[in-house]
Amino acid sequence: MIRFWLTCLGLSFATMLCSQLVVEIQVLNRDSLPIEKSEIQLDDLPKVFYCDAFGKCHLEVEDGVHSISIFKKGYNPRVEQVNTANASKLVVYLDPLELNLSEVEILAVTELKQLTQLQAVEGTAVYRGMKNELIRPDQSLANVSTNNTRQVYNKVAGLNIWEADGAGIQLGIGARGLSPNRTSHFNVRQNLYDISADPLGYPESYYTPPLEAVEKIILVRGAAALQYGPQFGGLLNFEMKKGDSKRRLKITLRQTVGSYGLQDSITSPLSSSNTFLSLSGSNSNWTYYGFYQNKTGSGWRPNSDYSVHTGYLRTGWSNGGKVSVEADVTMMRYLAKQAGGLIDVHFKDNPRQSFRDRNWFFVDWKLASVNLNYDFSQFTSLSSKTFGLLAQRSALGYLGQANRTDPLQERDLIDGKFRNWGNETRFLHKRFWKEKLVVFAGGVRYFHGTSVARQGLADDTNQPTFRFIADEEIDGSQYRFPNQNVAVYTQEIIPITKKLSATPGVRYEWIQTKADGQYRQTIRDGAGQIIEDTLLAAQSSRERDFVLAGIGLTYKQSEDIEIYANWNQNYRAINFTDIQIKNLGTVIDPDIKDERGYTADLGFRGQWRELIKFDVSAFLLQYNDRIGSYFTTVPDPVLIERTVRLRTNISKARTIGIEAFAETELLHFFKSIKDVNRLTFFVNGSWIYGRYTDSEVSAFYDNRVELIPEFTIKTGLQLKLNKFGASAQYSYTGEQFSDATNATLTPNGVDGIIPAYSIVDFTLKYDVSKFQFALSINNALNTPYFTRRAAGYPGPGIIPSDGRAFYLTVQLEL
Repeated sequence: MIRFWLTCLGLSFATMLCSQLVVEIQVLNRDSLPIEKSEIQLDDLPKVFYCDAFGKCHLEVEDGVHSISIFKKGYNPRVEQVNTANASKLVVYLDPLELNLSEVEILAVTELKQLTQLQAVEGTAVYRGMKNELIRPDQSLANVSTNNTRQVYNKVAGLNIWEADGAGIQLGIGARGLSPNRTSHFNVRQNLYDISADPLGYPESYYTPPLEAVEKIILVRGAAALQYGPQFGGLLNFEMKKGDSKRRLKITLRQTVGSYGLQDSITSPLSSSNTFLSLSGSNSNWTYYGFYQNKTGSGWRPNSDYSVHTGYLRTGWSNGGKVSVEADVTMMRYLAKQAGGLIDVHFKDNPRQSFRDRNWFFVDWKLASVNLNYDFSQFTSLSSKTFGLLAQRSALGYLGQANRTDPLQERDLIDGKFRNWGNETRFLHKRFWKEKLVVFAGGVRYFHGTSVARQGLADDTNQPTFRFIADEEIDGSQYRFPNQNVAVYTQEIIPITKKLSATPGVRYEWIQTKADGQYRQTIRDGAGQIIEDTLLAAQSSRERDFVLAGIGLTYKQSEDIEIYANWNQNYRAINFTDIQIKNLGTVIDPDIKDERGYTADLGFRGQWRELIKFDVSAFLLQYNDRIGSYFTTVPDPVLIERTVRLRTNISKARTIGIEAFAETELLHFFKSIKDVNRLTFFVNGSWIYGRYTDSEVSAFYDNRVELIPEFTIKTGLQLKLNKFGASAQYSYTGEQFSDATNATLTPNGVDGIIPAYSIVDFTLKYDVSKFQFALSINNALNTPYFTRRAAGYPGPGIIPSDGRAFYLTVQLEL
C-alpha cells in the first residue's frame, strides 16, 4: 500500500514538472537597449520579479495563456499576453513616461521637445551612433506661416542658410561648406521619398512643404545617411502630419496678414492672400489628412510679386495588426516675379531697388507615393514605397550682368520638365546573439528618371509668357537626360559590450546617365550684341558603379549621456547643368567629373540632471574634385580670348569644424512655478575652417573654401506662461567668400565677399479656447544684409534679403 501511494505521488510530481514551462521576458527601451531592474508581475499575483542587467527575466509558468505586467520608473507600464503554446520568449518595448497633463500644462512643456534625437531604430531604419536632429515645427515658436528657416532650424548647429525668399517658397540650406543652393547637397525627401527634380542628375528642390503641415523634420548626417543615398550633406526629410486618430473630423484654419502685401482672406478676391486650411480625422481602420495653402504677396523689393498654391492629401489604412498601407499626393504651383541682382554699389545705396521688371519664374510640382508596411513579427518588418514625380520649372528674363541695363530685347527662357519614378524596399530584423540584441537593416532601390531641358529666346515683353519664339522651337538648345539608378544597402547595430555598440554599413550604387541633344552657343560683345551664333549637336553616356562604406560607434556612458563617432564615404554625380546648359558668360569644362570624399564625426550629447541638454561634436569633411566656378579667360575664334565664368573641378578641399548646441531650463530650481511655465535659454554655434589643399592647383591652393562662414551663432530665450508664449532670437553669420578665388569685389557683383550679418527676431503667441494668435517680427532691427551672390537666376549679382517684416496669424481649430 505504501508503495502504491509513493508511486501516485511520484507520478503527480512528474506531471506537475512537465506542466511547468519557462518563459523569457526581455524589456527594452525604444533604442533597443535593455532596461535593468524592470518589475515583472505574473497574472496579478503579489510576487514581483526583476530583470537582470540584460533586461531579462525568466518565469516558470504553467502551460496556457498568461498576463505579464511590466513596470519601470520613468516609463509607461505595459501589459502583455503570452501563450506558451506559441512562444517561449517575449520582447517588450517601454516608452518614456508621458504625463497626462491638462491643456495648460501641455503648453508649458512642449518646448522641451522642439529638438530631439532619433531613436536607435525607427521603422525599418537604424540611427544609432549617428549625427541627427529631429525638429517639431509646431512645438516651436517659429514663424511657420513664412517657413522662416532661421527660426525653425535655430537649434541645429553649423547650417548656412540662403535667405533670398522672404515668403519661404524655396529652401536653401547648406552645412559644413556645402552650397545652400536649393538644398542640393542634401537628399531632400517628404515622407521618406524623393521630392527633388532628380536625386542624382539634378538634385535641386523647388518644392518646400509648408511647415504648418509638417509633423517633424529629420536631419541625418554621417553613416546613417548611407541608407538614403551617397550625398555629402546627408538626409533632410519632411514627415507630414497624419490623420487625427481620435476624431472623425478636425478642421484647422490659419490666416496671416503681414508686410509687403502678405494678407489673408478665404473669401476675398484680393490677389494678396495667405490661407492655410487642413482637414484630418479617422474612421474605423482609415485615417486621412489634407490641406490647401494659398500664399501671395508683393515682396520686399519691387518686381517681387509671387503667388503659390499647394495641395496635399494623405490617407492610411491598417488592419490593426501586421499590415498598413499609406498613400499621398502633392500638388504645388507657383509664379514669382524676380527683381534681379544688384552690384555692391547699388546694394549699399539702396538694397530694395530693382533694375529688372521682365524676369519671371514658374514651377509646377506633382508628387505621389504608395507605401506598404508588413510586420512579420515583433522582430521582423518590411516596408516598400513606390513614388513618382511629374514636374516643370521655367525661368524667363534678361540674364545680363547686374551692371548692365536691360536692352529690352528678347528674353532668355530656360525650361525643364522632369518625370521620374522609383521604389525603395526596406527590411529590418532583430535577433539575439550572446545575450545581446542585434538589429539588421537592408534595402534595395530602383530609380528611373527622364528630364528634358530646353533653352532659347522668348518674347521681348514684360509678361510671364513662358513660350519660345517660333525658330527657337527648332534651333534652340534642347537636351534629353534619361537616368537609371540601382542601389543596395545594408547596416547593422552590433552590441560589443553593454555600453558600446557599432553600426557598420555598406552601400552599392549603379548609375547610368545620358545626354542627347543640341546646344546653341551664342557669343556677345561688350554691348550685348550677338557676334557668333552656332548650333552644336552633342551626345554623351556615363555608366559607373561603386561601393561606399561607413561605420558608427556609440558608447552609452549612462542612460542620459552618450559618446558617438562615425565615418562614411560620399559621392556626388555631376548635374545636368554641369553637362550643358547655357548661362550667359558661363562655360562648362568638357572634362568635368563626379565628386567623391568622406566625412567623419566625433560627438558627445545628452542631458545633465534634466537641467542642461547638449550636443557637441567635431567633424572632418574631405572633398575630392570639388566642383566650383571662377572667372578666367578662354580662347575664342572671334575675340582671340574672352572672359567667362568657368565651371569645373576646382581642387581637393578639406573642411574641419566644431558644432555645439546647449539648452537649459532657467526655472528649473523654482519648483512651485516650473511645472506649468518654462523659460528656456538656448545657444548653438559653430566654428568651421575650410581650405583648398591640392598644391598642384596653385591658383586655389590654401584659399578658403567658398560659402563657409567661419563662425555662426544662434541664441535666444523662449518663455511659456500658461497659454502665452514669447521668443527672442539673435543670429550671427560670419563673413564668407562666394568663389574659390576668394575675390573680395567684382564689378558685376557675382563674386566677392558676403559680409557678416546679425539678425534679431521676435515672436508672441497666445492660445484662448479654440483660437491661437501669433505676432512675428522678422529682422526687427531692419538690418540690410544679403546671403547670396547669384551667377544666374534669380540674379545675376547680389540678392538682398528682406528687411523688417511684421506678421499676424489667427488660427481656429474645430
